[in-house]
Amino acid sequence: MKRNINKSFSLFVLLTCLMVSIFTISVSASQSSGDMAYTDGNSIGQLDQYPGLEAYLVKQMKAKNTEYIDVSAYKISSSGKQAIELVNEVVDKNPELFYVNMNDGIMIKSNDTYVTAIQI
Repeated sequence: MKRNINKSFSLFVLLTCLMVSIFTISVSASQSSGDMAYTDGNSIGQLDQYPGLEAYLVKQMKAKNTEYIDVSAYKISSSGKQAIELVNEVVDKNPELFYVNMNDGIMIKSNDTYVTAIQI
């Protein structure tokens, strides 16, 4: 009798762990399937507002351009924050840019209205 209780308890613990694991995986998958968000609530997906910018930046990064990249034609907000988010999005969406080191920072040139150049 005691042996059956131990088996039943072990089976209960095993099934509980399995259900918790499945639930955790399910929740993680549902959270990562949507747009990612930065801490300020702005979601990634801003590249759609700038047709051609992604391809242009990918080309410049693949060429390992370390000089300032002229982005004045895209009229990115002069705050600079949006430019950084756009560069991060380009790198995140293009795994072939795995070597781009974002830890060194991004330099921004801007006028009163728009970002004119980005150095990665």
